[in-house]
Amino acid sequence: MPDAPPAQPLRVLVVEDEQPIALSLKQMLEHSRYQVAVTYDGKSGIEQARTFRPHTALVDYRLGEMNGMDVSRSLREMDKDLPVILMTAFPSLELAVEALKGDIYDFITKPIDVPYLLRAVGKALEKRQLTEEIQRLIADLKAKNSQLENLNQMKTKFLSIVTHDLKTPLTAVGGYTELLNAIMASASADARDCLAGIDSAVRQMNTLIGNLLDLVSIEAGKLRVEKRNFDYAETLAEQKRIFAPIGMEKKVALEWKIPPHPVRVFGDPNRLVQVIGNLVSNAFRHTPKEGRITVRASVAKEEGAADLVLTEVEDTGQGVSPQDQSRIFEQFYQAEASGTRRGSLGIGLSICKEIVQGHEGEIGVSSEGPGKGSRFWFKIPLARA
Repeated sequence: MPDAPPAQPLRVLVVEDEQPIALSLKQMLEHSRYQVAVTYDGKSGIEQARTFRPHTALVDYRLGEMNGMDVSRSLREMDKDLPVILMTAFPSLELAVEALKGDIYDFITKPIDVPYLLRAVGKALEKRQLTEEIQRLIADLKAKNSQLENLNQMKTKFLSIVTHDLKTPLTAVGGYTELLNAIMASASADARDCLAGIDSAVRQMNTLIGNLLDLVSIEAGKLRVEKRNFDYAETLAEQKRIFAPIGMEKKVALEWKIPPHPVRVFGDPNRLVQVIGNLVSNAFRHTPKEGRITVRASVAKEEGAADLVLTEVEDTGQGVSPQDQSRIFEQFYQAEASGTRRGSLGIGLSICKEIVQGHEGEIGVSSEGPGKGSRFWFKIPLARA
């Protein structure tokens, strides 16, 4: 490997009208491997700083036409991060206060204590280097944030275009499928099976497109949640009727434990149906034949919080590993051990999370690990009286 280029020496500007002192400071600082420029009056020091570009400056307070505070202000107008060390043979409380107000980095009295001076210069240069590193990191972060924002805008635009362009032809395919279903009522079993396959694929694509549209809305901060007071138990009973044929088709036992009495919730029934449907469909995807899925809802009370309704979807399927549990509600995340990626973009659960949070609720998952089933749950507040 080639050797790294040598580090550039740190530059110190000395503005001191007494030549012997100025040269003595130059000699001491150069001995400490600093690059030093010396001037003997304020105007020359300011001009020198334009080309020398010091990392710190040692400025005497009494410089004839300009005092050290004036020089310091001019130097910091050129470089706002320049740490200036003020030197004086006539210290006073008034001067110390003035230096403090003028944002002077340090204040040294003459005759100069050499070890103290070198420590002060070293700390000033460390501060300057730290400031420059922070500025570099901030600039780098801003550039990366800008790139991410551009990529995010491109992704959102891409999703909007794709979902719009897919929705129109898919609606037409769905309409023709319904028409063919009516026409082919007396067709052969094979033909009806093919048509049923087309119908299933159309429904699946419609679900995927709906999820993509929701994702675009979420990223734009415009996911619609239209709340009203409704009976959540009745909504669950309707979902039970809808999913019953799917359980029989997939040979998976599907059990629903729903409160026998009304459970009033102030929320968006369509969005909550979307959450339930996503969780139950997810359970079907990951539960083998002869497995079991249990959906239960119960009213819960939590100390210091409003009364809640807790909904759980528990299965005997593949389970979720600990590392996947912490990320499973992220957009586009899919568990590596899943093995059932077809028909899923990994955004259904992230949409569920957004909907539940839009109801001031909470969602989560628990599992003892791969092959041991999983339990997805969410809770939302009951309607207030």
